[in-house]
This record gives sequence, structure tokens and C-alpha cells, in this order.
Amino acid sequence: MKLKHKLPLQTILLGCLMLAIFLATLVVTRSQRTDGMVINIAGRQRMLSQRMAKEVFQGVMLASSGASTAAIEHELTSTTKLFDETLTALLHGGTVHDIDGSLRTCPVPSPRVA
Repeated sequence: MKLKHKLPLQTILLGCLMLAIFLATLVVTRSQRTDGMVINIAGRQRMLSQRMAKEVFQGVMLASSGASTAAIEHELTSTTKLFDETLTALLHGGTVHDIDGSLRTCPVPSPRVA
């Protein structure tokens, strides 16, 4: 084969390889579109469990000193509700309140994860 035919052929093959790499990257990034949000929400679950433990201990300390625990009980109820809502969304998919108050949609997890 002459050089005159080899050079365009190699250029076309290199272009096809670059296109294949671009398409593969596009497919992978689209499949990972919601992964960051799910990781963030799972991290928030850890924070909420620690907050619930803190509120329980504060309630116990206030109750043992004879002070009113109504405010702590209200905080614990709202934290528990948010924890349950977020856990349900992580396990089964659905909407969850973000830290700024907006609604985010969690995807339904694959059967391998659940």
C-alpha cells in the first residue's frame, strides 16, 4: 500500500477511536449523573443519626434536672421525621428535601444495591 493511501486511512482510524472514547465517556458520565447526590444524602443520614443521639442525650439530661424537655422533643421529632423520609427515598427512590429546602429526586436503586 502506498503512503498516499496509508495516511488518510490512519487518520480515519484515529478519528474513529477518538469518537469511540468520547461516546464511552458520555455514556459513563450519564450513568453516574445522580451518584453524587445519593452520596451526599447518605452522608446527611450519618449527620442526622448523630443529631438524634445528641437530642436524646440532651433530653435525658434536661429531664434528670427537672427542666422542660418540650423543645428538645420537638427537635427530635422533626429530625426523626427527616431521617425516615430520607431513608425511604434512598431505599426505594423518591423525593427528599435538600438542606436548602428544595426537593431532590433520588433514583430507584438497582436490585444489586437494595
